[in-house]
Amino acid sequence: MAPTSPAGFDEDADNSHSERVTKPLLDVISCSGADTTLVVTAARLIQADVRTFGSPELWLDQLSRRESDASIEPADVVMFVGSAERLLSQRCLQRGLVAAPDSIITAAITDASFDLTMSIVNHGARGLLVLPGPTERLSQHLKEIVDPAIRCRDHRRAVVRHRRAAATLTAAENDVLEAMLTGMPNKQIALRLSIGLRTVELRRSKIMKKMKAKSLAQLISFICLAQQQDGC
Repeated sequence: MAPTSPAGFDEDADNSHSERVTKPLLDVISCSGADTTLVVTAARLIQADVRTFGSPELWLDQLSRRESDASIEPADVVMFVGSAERLLSQRCLQRGLVAAPDSIITAAITDASFDLTMSIVNHGARGLLVLPGPTERLSQHLKEIVDPAIRCRDHRRAVVRHRRAAATLTAAENDVLEAMLTGMPNKQIALRLSIGLRTVELRRSKIMKKMKAKSLAQLISFICLAQQQDGC
């Protein structure tokens, strides 16, 4: 298995935001001691930065620290490595989808029967490598996964960001928001909801602040993004 630093990062990982514009960042996670060497080698052949983790738990621990440490960037692609049976029994893909909605969740499996492959895909994998294999072929397949992830990186992260912001709105604020999105003026909103005009104004202000919107048009755009089912 590829060596993992105490913090769970590959020592060669580059945290430069400026280079991240075009350079992909991969989190490669070993499940049940699976060897990640082939995946890491393939990733470096396509000029990707790699962070390796010895277990899903180490990876989840890093994610838990991300909110308080802005230097920890979200990965473009998260790849769980191991047998399909292990990935399924440990619910690696489901955990990845919940924990890292701003990343593309993928798998590199060592037992590629048709049924197991379909199960991996049905459980959320949006890219798949089959191990072992020639490094050149693996790197090409990995590039086919990574390139779309880079192209839609900003959009995908915007979806997640606005979705999280929308989730902070209270039920009362959502009532006002629903009326706002129809273009209803504040006085009509107050009459419709049987609340005071000042209450509408305060809730409207809170909505704009939470969503970080500077205009109604921008708010509508952000809400549309938040309601998208997929970040790409």
